[in-house]
Amino acid sequence: MFDAEQMVRRQRLLADFGEFAQRSENLDEILTEACRLVSEALGTKHAKVLEIQHDGQSLLVRAGVGWDPGIVGKLRLEMRERSSETFSIEAGRPVITRDIRQEDRFEVPPFLKDAGVVALVNVPVLLSGGRPYGLLQVDSREPRDFGEEDTEFLRTYSTVLGPVIDRLHKAYQLQVNEERFRLVVENARDYAILVVDEQGRISDWFPGAEVVFGWTAQEAIGQPASIIYTPEDRATQADAKEIETARAEGAAPDVRWHLCKDGRRVFIEGTARVLHGEDGKLRGFLKIGQDITERRRTEVVPGFRTGG
Repeated sequence: MFDAEQMVRRQRLLADFGEFAQRSENLDEILTEACRLVSEALGTKHAKVLEIQHDGQSLLVRAGVGWDPGIVGKLRLEMRERSSETFSIEAGRPVITRDIRQEDRFEVPPFLKDAGVVALVNVPVLLSGGRPYGLLQVDSREPRDFGEEDTEFLRTYSTVLGPVIDRLHKAYQLQVNEERFRLVVENARDYAILVVDEQGRISDWFPGAEVVFGWTAQEAIGQPASIIYTPEDRATQADAKEIETARAEGAAPDVRWHLCKDGRRVFIEGTARVLHGEDGKLRGFLKIGQDITERRRTEVVPGFRTGG
């Protein structure tokens, strides 16, 4: 019999999970705690999260409680046509097996039988836009009905869990992208790469820019980006016009002679592109250019002074 005390207890567990998820940035840690709390709420000793793999044909037991070490993080299940897991994901709703010994709708994975599981419930976990992430699966070693109160609680639980997973996925992908960008720009010595803020001052100066222009990052950061423009271009405000074009159109060509620290001039073929934050607001401009001075010198008319 479901009573008010149980309802309050489950609401408290939902709140506990929400607070835990806000404090942690570790997905496996969060999923494990989600399994622990949900098994406690439903009075079972087994729960797990099944994650759809990149091939779209299998599920990984990503996290769980009550399982042998060889299961969590290692066991993969094929998404067979007659599995309750596949059906629940495709139908987008909970699927209950009250007693697997009498189950004739679905094939039951052998590891569940080996673990003594008798009853189970699958609840889909969805990411933003309704994309399926996988399943929250709660298991019992005794026949169990998993009534409406149970399934509604699990549905609520999964709607809390989905956005948490989505947030961490996006944070991880952003970290991966930032690391890739860092590796690219730090090893791109043939390209001058720098970032200019909205006020036109250099906020990032990567190794390629030091190689091409001569200033170190310590010397360049905080300086106006106009330090790399020739006096002639400064006089016509070419630097400001370039930024305004990029601001209005998203990108602007930067193909001209530039000035180095030692007074030399190099011909850069590049672009300036706007940078937006996650909130869509303008954060600055990314300037990437290749030094093509030698090629430029061979292309000009003999005897023409390039300023180099």
